[in-house]
Formats: sequence, C-alpha cells, structure tokens
Amino acid sequence: MDQRQVYRESKLLYDVISKSPQDIDKDKDRLSKIISLLGLSIREDDLQAGVDRLMQGLPKEDEFMAIAVWMEKCKLIHKLEQEQLPVSSIDRYRVPDFFAVFDYNGQEVPVLIEVKTSHQFIELKPSHPKITLEIPMLKFRKGQYEGLNNYADLVGLPLLIAWRVDGHYWMLFDSREVQRHESGYHIDWESAMKADLMFLLLDSVLVVPKSGVSFTFVFEDLDPAEPFGLEPNGEEHREHTMKVHGIRFLDASGDPITKVSWAQFILFGMFAHEEKQNWHGSFFELTFEVPEESSFLPSHVFLPFMLFGWRSEERRPKNWYDVIRKGDFGPVSYSQFRQAIKDSLGTFVEYILSIVPHNRPDFLPAE
Repeated sequence: MDQRQVYRESKLLYDVISKSPQDIDKDKDRLSKIISLLGLSIREDDLQAGVDRLMQGLPKEDEFMAIAVWMEKCKLIHKLEQEQLPVSSIDRYRVPDFFAVFDYNGQEVPVLIEVKTSHQFIELKPSHPKITLEIPMLKFRKGQYEGLNNYADLVGLPLLIAWRVDGHYWMLFDSREVQRHESGYHIDWESAMKADLMFLLLDSVLVVPKSGVSFTFVFEDLDPAEPFGLEPNGEEHREHTMKVHGIRFLDASGDPITKVSWAQFILFGMFAHEEKQNWHGSFFELTFEVPEESSFLPSHVFLPFMLFGWRSEERRPKNWYDVIRKGDFGPVSYSQFRQAIKDSLGTFVEYILSIVPHNRPDFLPAE
C-alpha cells in the first residue's frame, strides 16, 4: 500500500469532514457516499483509519489554532492547502501551515505560520563551570526552511514559527531568528524565548503564583463513630458518608479570601498542586496549596487545562479537532481570565510579566 497515497486521500477526506458542522465521520452511509463522490481509491476502512489518525495526529496545528482564536487577538486564521503543483515546485517552495491576521493595537497584521514541535535537546554551559543545562532545540532541514521562506518572500508576508516546546508551552517568533547550522538550520529554546511574540500578538502573560495560598474543602462525616475502623476482612474502613460543610480560601498569611470568581477558581486550580488531608473530629479537610517552589505559567496554557486538565497525552489524547469544529472553548473566555489574573494580584498572583522581544520585527506597525 502506498502510504503517501493513503495520507493524501485521508487528508482530503479529513478536510471535507472538518468543514462540516455535522458528524459525518460517525455517519457511515454518508461517509461512503462522500468517498465515492471524491473518487478516492483507498479502501474505506483504511481511509477511516487515516482520518482517525489525522484527528489525533494534527494536534499541534489544531491546538495552536484553538489557542489563537480563544485569546481573541486573532481576527482570521485558516489552514493552507499543502498539496502543491507542479511537483517540482517543492524544490523551491514549501507551503506553511496557516495564514493568519492578528489585531495589533487596532491594526491588522497578516502573517504566515509554520507549526512545529520537537523533542531534541542541546547542552548549554553557562558561565558557571560546574553547571550544564539541557535545553530544547528546533531543527529544520535546509530544503524545508529555505522553501518556507521562499514562499513567504514570494507572497510578501512575514513567516512566523509557532513552536510547542514542552507540554503546552508555545512560542511564536520570526523565522529569520533561526540560524544556519552545518547542513540545516536550528534555533534553541533560549534564543526563541528572546524573540517570542506570543505576548505582543496574542496578549499572553507569564503568571507567577503566590506560594502558600490555599483552598480547602470541608466535609462532615455522618458516620463518625469509627472513622478509621476496620472492615471484617481486616482492611481499613475507607468508605464514609460525607456532607459538604463548606469551602474556604486563605491567602499566604492565612487570612480568608472572601470573594472568588469562577475564573479565579480555575486559575488557582492550575497552581495549587500540593495536597493535604486532615481529620478534625467528625470533619475531614482536603486542602490544595500553592507549593513553595511553584513555577510560573504562560496564560495561554489555561485553555488546555480548562478543557482537558492535566492528563497524559499518550494515555488519553486531546481532541483539538473536536474543540475547533464545535467552537466550544470552555466556560471562561480569555478576557475573563485576563481580568481574573489582574484581580488576583496580591492574593493568588505574585507577579504578572509581559515579555517583549529583544528585537522588534520590522513587520509590526509602529507603537
């Protein structure tokens, strides 16, 4: 079986299905008719398997598209068809993943975007002689990188690279920041951070949580006589009938926080990873606290957390395709999150950091 042909026909079928508001992929009769009308030659079962792989196999493109739309600064974004003719044109041109238009200070900024992930690392040796760091690196083959930039030059648009580094940490930078290296091109994580445009174009911020802040669920045990009794088989009695007694929020000093919005609750849930359990007589308390060594997070990771929580992508992949098709970005808008971050400064949030690139790209309008 020609795997390239399977991919081409599966991609064509995927594109048709993704443009429909209905669940064509679940209607086998309609799906068979579409396959027949398109004149596809690959067996239907193989095509369906190919479409299923694409639904989960294009997560990075679909995730970036969902984040860009949710963050409300992207006025238009669409995928570019990459089946280019004549075939020989691929020697000089490579079509990127997206065309997008961002709202930058009230002005429209059109760009091309190529989406990438990587799992390669390089060793970085800072000034301290005993320290060696492994940092992510993004590599491009010579033909791929030059072809993408040739296409961008041809149509007169800037080319940006959207790089998902680890988990859901995205960076967006001008392709000209990538450096020539031996037979190809590469950029390391530090250089990409210095050129990151997520903050300028998408209004992302780095949120530094305030350690020691906590929220506690309080339950009353309705069978408190032997809360730690033993079952007949000798095992500890762990099944209790509980009644929710209340929930409390405390700041880092232990003082109560009396007003919390739903957006703030979701925000706080991203950072409060340290769990404590305590019994006080017939009351059971389950506390979640921001640990002492808590890391900062960029605000664009709120969307995957809100939609999917923290879960293993290998065990349970995220279906960004379904999110985009249904237009369901969760119960809280990005503007509500940004307001929640601002309202939480001094209670849940220690610092809000807006990052600017070392070199401002020429294609951005003047301030």
